Amino acid sequence: MKKSLILSLLLGLPIVSALDFQTASKSIVDTIQQIFAPFFEVLVGTNQFDQYFFARVLFLILIFSITLIALKQIEIFKKNKGVIFILAVIVAILGIKFLPTDSFVSWVLIPYGAFATGMIVLLPLIVYFFFVHSAVPSSSGRKMAWIVLRLYFLDCGFQELMPLEDLEI
Repeated sequence: MKKSLILSLLLGLPIVSALDFQTASKSIVDTIQQIFAPFFEVLVGTNQFDQYFFARVLFLILIFSITLIALKQIEIFKKNKGVIFILAVIVAILGIKFLPTDSFVSWVLIPYGAFATGMIVLLPLIVYFFFVHSAVPSSSGRKMAWIVLRLYFLDCGFQELMPLEDLEI
């Protein structure tokens, strides 16, 4: 009880019951936005808090991290870690602050969407592969498990093409 009271006082939030979770979570997000948005608005060069703002903040973190790792590999900078950090911050801020337009940011996000889609599609197959590989000891059993999966996907595809409601039986 003490910890939740201290946390609510620190964040300026009311003490939350389990029934009011949605309001509480929105309040927490709004508080975080009010604290960090002005800081990131200056860094990313926009004052609109939309999906592109979020993408620019994530790109800022990504560019900073990659630049930091790359600069650590250069022999000249290895002894001076402060310079590495400052250069990584400068490169990240300049790189994000002067991105041309939101449509350009949208265009840059396409490969990330394709990667995420590929991972979402492949993840069940990877899980199934490891399940079959570890749970089915015989090769004929593994072949049968993959045949069952193929039949399931074929059935799903046929149901999508021709739903049962459309059949005249």
